[in-house]
Amino acid sequence: MKKILLLILCLALAVSMAALMTACGDDDNGESNEGDNGNGNNDSCSEGHYDSDNDGVCNLCNAEMPKDKIAVSFTVKDQDGNPIGGVEVKFASKTDKTYIINTEASGADGKIVAELKYGNYDVSYDYDTASVGYYFIETYSVAINDKTESLDLILIDNTPNGTKERPYHLNAGENSVELDAGKTEYFIVYHTVNLYVVIDGDGIKVTYNNEEKAPENDGFITFDLIGEDTNSSAIISIENKTSEKVSFEATVNSKLGTQSNPVVIDTLDTSISTENLAFEMVYFKYVATESGTFSVKLTSEKSSIRLQNNVQTADSANDADENGVVSVSVNAGDVVVIDCSAIDENPNDNVVPVVTFIPSFTPAE
Repeated sequence: MKKILLLILCLALAVSMAALMTACGDDDNGESNEGDNGNGNNDSCSEGHYDSDNDGVCNLCNAEMPKDKIAVSFTVKDQDGNPIGGVEVKFASKTDKTYIINTEASGADGKIVAELKYGNYDVSYDYDTASVGYYFIETYSVAINDKTESLDLILIDNTPNGTKERPYHLNAGENSVELDAGKTEYFIVYHTVNLYVVIDGDGIKVTYNNEEKAPENDGFITFDLIGEDTNSSAIISIENKTSEKVSFEATVNSKLGTQSNPVVIDTLDTSISTENLAFEMVYFKYVATESGTFSVKLTSEKSSIRLQNNVQTADSANDADENGVVSVSVNAGDVVVIDCSAIDENPNDNVVPVVTFIPSFTPAE
């Protein structure tokens, strides 16, 4: 009799263990609980089921997902918790490239609502910087499950306010600036290669690259910006040294001979020489007054030149004649851009290579 009772107890224990092994999300055998019906009885799903591949089955416990999608309330905020209005949001599924949800613009409270399927989403933002401001993205992605009710979308405020951390922008060309009495504000210039700045220096102090820039005899402060590539930028501080608000112009110019400010050729049949630093192009332009042929004869060694108008391009390597002349046809009013460069075989000898050429024009017959 004792043996029979012991056998019954062993069988009951075995049945109990088997039931545990088949529970939702069990780590040992990974089988789903058919009776769970997506209610999330397992601890692994206590925060909600999750379906990343959109197959209707929970990735964590293999239970059937209880719904197809859920309406989620989002709040667009900055890093300090302030709501941001006027931001449209796009949710793009990471597993289904065709599933993209676009929202209306967030209200003054930063709120938007999106009905989303369960899974992971890339998040992008669209807004008018003139009215909303400038922001860095902190929330690039979100995960949505059946218990997701609300989420914050964080954008880091980078709206210029004149501080060193968030300077105002100085754009190419003229910039009108107002500065309160005794105040110092910071300004940034992007892509500083071949740029220089001119500022009306009356009553202000300008500091760049840890140096105070003194005004010239005409009262203007002029200085080159330092930059080795197109990603370089410059921070300039300007202090109002007076007891009243001052207004002035700060102009960002391209250096003469750059693509943005080419040297104008106004004399023909005369030799032109230009120094070229290593890997640097020097630009010229010619404006045709009548139809004909504009030509350039390259007279320096180990250098190259290219002519380009709106319909034709010719260069010394491929299109020069036996006399080293490169030509393009022009009509009255055409602008021909000429860029030239030289090979610097020994950049350590401190000898700047020179390009020399002679421009000419032949009228059409």
